[in-house]
Amino acid sequence: MERLVLAVCIEPLLDNLYETLMEQLAADPDIFRIPGEETCPASFRERWIRRLREQTTAG
Repeated sequence: MERLVLAVCIEPLLDNLYETLMEQLAADPDIFRIPGEETCPASFRERWIRRLREQTTAG
């Protein structure tokens, strides 16, 4: 029962946090990128798109 009460109390806070983070991500997709980090999702996405373009041009 205590866990349910806690979950109900923090749900609005987590929902607002999620909405804020999604708005920031939509405004700037690289916001969560760490400069110089080659294994972050943004770097992976860039390499993946670059590779697709290379394959498209080569084909």
